[in-house]
Amino acid sequence: APATEEVADADATGQASGGTDVILFDPTAIQIDPDREPIPVASCEPSQVVPTAGVYQCSTSEGGHFDPCWVVDDGILLCEPSWNAPSFDEPTYILAAIAEPLPVVDPASTGADPVVFYVILEEGNPPCAKRADLEMELDGQPVTYSCAAPGAWLVGDLETSQPTWIAQRVITDSSGTTVTDGPTPVAVVQAWAY
Repeated sequence: APATEEVADADATGQASGGTDVILFDPTAIQIDPDREPIPVASCEPSQVVPTAGVYQCSTSEGGHFDPCWVVDDGILLCEPSWNAPSFDEPTYILAAIAEPLPVVDPASTGADPVVFYVILEEGNPPCAKRADLEMELDGQPVTYSCAAPGAWLVGDLETSQPTWIAQRVITDSSGTTVTDGPTPVAVVQAWAY
């Protein structure tokens, strides 16, 4: 079963045809490998990345941190899904287990609009995941996404006023503090939201 509800279509090359392909993520549709051993987590709190009822950030006793996480079974959470080439159909994910009851999140305290937590950019750019723990600025803008390449980040908000959304990509030096390229506008091919 597909793990998504597609809002727009992409052509065979993966490029948005008619705009950014916005995909509403359904964590319950992911086929979990029954032989996969979940990572024990010590605690979970409401997600900072996707501040929506039913979404959590979880920590291990060793200091590991996963955000966002969704409940997929009793005490089992699917965390930080990501979609990478060559197949964007099935995500990779972290499977976590918690013995404690999860906190109740008041739906009124969360946003009503879907939150984009993962983006696939135009060819030649790595995919990027939304981050809430990055308290840094690059080129005078807040870093909002980390990308699957050393030194690659997205800054500011996604520009969503046109059919094809635009992200502002920057590349930094090895220290991660000095911008060596950008900000460069890049097209968002797919945007995963919940």
